[in-house]
Amino acid sequence: MSQIIKLSSDDEEINLNPEHLQFTEATLNEFLKNSPSWFSYYSQIQSRAQLIATMYEDRHEQIYSEKFKIYKTEGGSDKFVEASAKTDPDVINALKNARKAKENLNCISGFLRALDKANQNALNLGYNMRKEMDKIGNSIKSLNEILN
Repeated sequence: MSQIIKLSSDDEEINLNPEHLQFTEATLNEFLKNSPSWFSYYSQIQSRAQLIATMYEDRHEQIYSEKFKIYKTEGGSDKFVEASAKTDPDVINALKNARKAKENLNCISGFLRALDKANQNALNLGYNMRKEMDKIGNSIKSLNEILN
């Protein structure tokens, strides 16, 4: 099942496609040929997601500071002003956006780790297949020598 995530508040969607993690003995060469491209693509997406997460975190801090300053000019203790700023709807919304961006970044990072693991598994499978082919080849040579 594919996981589609939105990177930012605009309509930028990324499809974390689990088909990019799958291979069989029959599709091993194709997987090994394509996996570097997918890794590069998702690494670029991860960098973009990191930038977006940082921008949302910065925006949250900016809105919080602005609200703190506004509430402070109205008067009150620092604790009261801090509580007022933290519960302001704009600050809460900015915090939600920052957390969602962080979640997206974590999803992409996890997908990249899975892609890396799939690539390691594919290389191991290829190595084991070559070892088996060598054994079969040696067995066929021995059989031919016996028969001849």
